[in-house]
Amino acid sequence: MAAYGRNVQRVLGKTKRPPIKRDGTPQSDGNIRYRYVHLVLATAARNGWLIEHYPLENCDPSSYAQRERELILELRCNMNEGASWYVEDFDSLAAKLACSQSGYIAPTRSGHSKLDKGR
Repeated sequence: MAAYGRNVQRVLGKTKRPPIKRDGTPQSDGNIRYRYVHLVLATAARNGWLIEHYPLENCDPSSYAQRERELILELRCNMNEGASWYVEDFDSLAAKLACSQSGYIAPTRSGHSKLDKGR
């Protein structure tokens, strides 16, 4: 769970990984984009909103991914279902999220975002 806080600090500090690795090759797209949950958490932190973040249960670290998938289906809740986004888009995405009535904005696969009030 500490990784969420580190990622929020990176978003608010406008950093991720450098676009070029130490070996001179470019980072993969997945290494320079954030998940939707980080947008929500960083927006909340920026706006001073209360964040209550509790683990639903403890499990063996080797089971995290499988158990997360099971709980997403069981609870019908997934803050990662939106497309990933670049830190450079944070200001505009956060503004849309803060102003949306539904509290959900969906970054599109193209890297741009759209307000999705149908959720």
